[in-house]
Amino acid sequence: MADSATVQAAAPTDSGAVTTQVDEQPGFKVFAGNLSYSTTDEGLKTFFSPVEQDIISSQVIFRGTRSAGYGFVAFNTAEAAQKAVELLNKKELDGRTLIVEVAKPPEEKEKKAKRAPKKRNSSKKPKA
Repeated sequence: MADSATVQAAAPTDSGAVTTQVDEQPGFKVFAGNLSYSTTDEGLKTFFSPVEQDIISSQVIFRGTRSAGYGFVAFNTAEAAQKAVELLNKKELDGRTLIVEVAKPPEEKEKKAKRAPKKRNSSKKPKA
C-alpha cells in the first residue's frame, strides 16, 4: 500500500467523537471513483501508467477491511494531473468504468460537511 497519507493523531472532539488528523502528501491529486472492490493501490497506479513518470503515490481508500470504491493518485505537477484526467476519465479498470477528475481541495469538502442540519418545524402542535 502506498502511503500518500500518514495518520498523525486521533483526538476526541467536544461532542465525544474521535477525529483523525491526516498529514497530506504534497502534490496535485486526482480522484478516481467507481473502483472495483478488488482494485489495489498497485492496480490503480498501473492504470495511471500513461503518466507514471509524474506519479508521487496512489491510494485506494478503505472503510474497515473493504474498499470504499474510490482512491487518489498524487502527481508532481498540475499539468500531469490534468493530462491523467483527459486520458483516463471514463476508461475501464477491473470491469468498471472509472470517473477520473482533479480532486477538490480540502476546504471545499469541509464547507459542504459543515452545513447545518434541517430543523423540523416544532411550532406545529401534534394532532390529538
